[in-house]
Amino acid sequence: LDVLQPNDLNIFKQRFKKISLGQFDQARFEIQSQHAAISGNNALKLEFIPSQEEDAVQLTIDYQLDLQIPANTAFSEKSYGSTAPWQQINRQLSTHPAQANALVLFRLNQCPERVFQLDWQTPGQYFNQLQSFLKEQAQMPIFNLELGAYLGVLQAENSTVLNSQLASLQSLQKEHLLTVNELNYSVQFRLSYAQITEPLNEASFAKFLDQTNQQALPKAKPEIEITPTIDIIPSEPTNSSLSLDLSLQDVDVAMPSPLLQQLKQQLARGEIHLKYQQIYDKHDQDTHNYEVTSGFIADEQWHDLNDLAALRDDSELSIQLDRWILVEACKQLHNFITQYPKAKLIINLNIDILLKDKSAPELISKLLTIIGSKQESPLILQFSEQAIQPHLAIAQQFIARLRQHGAEISIRDFTSSMYSESILQQLDVQYLKLQSKKTELLNSDAGLAQLQEKILNYLTVKPVGILLADLNDMNLFANAWNVEARFLQGRYFQKRLDRLTDVQDQ
Repeated sequence: LDVLQPNDLNIFKQRFKKISLGQFDQARFEIQSQHAAISGNNALKLEFIPSQEEDAVQLTIDYQLDLQIPANTAFSEKSYGSTAPWQQINRQLSTHPAQANALVLFRLNQCPERVFQLDWQTPGQYFNQLQSFLKEQAQMPIFNLELGAYLGVLQAENSTVLNSQLASLQSLQKEHLLTVNELNYSVQFRLSYAQITEPLNEASFAKFLDQTNQQALPKAKPEIEITPTIDIIPSEPTNSSLSLDLSLQDVDVAMPSPLLQQLKQQLARGEIHLKYQQIYDKHDQDTHNYEVTSGFIADEQWHDLNDLAALRDDSELSIQLDRWILVEACKQLHNFITQYPKAKLIINLNIDILLKDKSAPELISKLLTIIGSKQESPLILQFSEQAIQPHLAIAQQFIARLRQHGAEISIRDFTSSMYSESILQQLDVQYLKLQSKKTELLNSDAGLAQLQEKILNYLTVKPVGILLADLNDMNLFANAWNVEARFLQGRYFQKRLDRLTDVQDQ
């Protein structure tokens, strides 16, 4: 530990504990080191190997130096130049052999002109952070090819899993935001790939890159097309109903808000972002639960869609949006269970789909069939306590229908009102995500005792799975083990990512 100095000490210790017990199935992984000799964001690639000596293991450490981009490098289609990338790719394939391998090309579509207009330092910082962004989101070794172009090596145990991983990269082709010196800049990559079947050499590298450049990523299957009629439950009794479908082609809703107008346009183009964050289960049973949040980018600003105030005046758009989120998340889950069959999603939704969409339970049934999971309830629908509280009686009825059709229910921002215990008593819920402010109680002994008392009280009312959120540093994560919350969530365990990824693959 003195030499490796891992950032995530607890996670490293958990892994090493399994290795020390002779479990070497997860003995190859990466860590970020705090060692002074390790520069930048480079990870140490570790591999523990059984030893013939008693009470000993072998450890190999692979540290990959980043290539420096020459100052005179310019954008071009085929000026690949240096032979170093193919050598790095061969090194990766030889040191970490796998049955199925692919080379993924990330090419920047366009660089915002503002990057070059502020000062001479910003362009360098922008391109340095581009590679860090790809490392974080793509979860694979990334090598510089040229300015604005990067190569990634994707590996899997078989071609089915490899195709699943390739399909999951589709989300990285949407517009993203990169923050440099507290300013946001738009980033959008075009991704392509080719499978690697033999070692590369200097002569074959350019030809192979051309092949990589021409092949688009596979799409997640099946292509889910669900366009049922949505019966909106009116606020006041009426004999008419409004029919909507997921295509948005026949919907003409008055939108006084420019933000909602942009949201409607992005929904029509399928440009809404879904973010996935893995949740830690103290019981080590539900190891692949992921919370799904959503948002969109407008005017180079991120807008979170959970409880977006502007949506409260447009039930139709709110329902369409949540239906799209459900369908898209389920496509990703269907793809992901190829790799991790026990995966589940906790999907954050707005209140209108619960209270005003009569056909939501039927939609859930269809999605569960399409997902094809062997888990009893792979979909957990999560609603805000504050949004449910004024409509408790009707929410109780609709939650019962969702439960009959196979969904489980979670309440987020729990303990945000004086009615929390009453809500827990009346609603058929299986999970509670505590209000983020409750995490702050872990910072003191008195606060921790207070939080433990509250949690034990809720568990007395109903045996639910309680989740503590925003555990963003080692201290909070460690203190969370002293209370009876079963599920732990936060950046310390895994950041929010644009695709489903197991933390052990990072």
